[in-house]
Amino acid sequence: MAAELDLYRSPDQAFVRHIAAYPDGFSFLLVARLREPWKSFFPALEGMMSLRPRAEKGPQKIHLAVGFADKTEIDTGYSGMPCDFSILEMMGGSGSGDQYWESEFWCPRLPARGNVTFRLDWVAGGVENAEAILDGKLLRDAAKRARPLWSEAL
Repeated sequence: MAAELDLYRSPDQAFVRHIAAYPDGFSFLLVARLREPWKSFFPALEGMMSLRPRAEKGPQKIHLAVGFADKTEIDTGYSGMPCDFSILEMMGGSGSGDQYWESEFWCPRLPARGNVTFRLDWVAGGVENAEAILDGKLLRDAAKRARPLWSEAL
């Protein structure tokens, strides 16, 4: 589905793009671009790759979450580790040092109703409660059009 959502602009940017919906969830790309180099930009991104619970993340770390109309929220709390609750999984990322980064994330559910809210916090970078809202119906409709990569016969 074609969508690009601004999460934050002033003068740095963070946006969500390349959103793809499937019957069991959706993926998206988080892109961050800084106007001026930030020497601790990569360590700030480690908050999304952290093996520590969200509560232990500090203002130096970037925090990403996806919220749903039922007031539940999925974040990057235990990325990469098996756990008994839903998380946003970082599927990979790349960047160029201290001014650009992009990461693909997997959200393991679709909204049953209502909108989806992407939220970004990075207190040290001056970003608090930056939000972008996506009409959840767009995700649900796109998921209905998803096709399997392989048939069950293989």
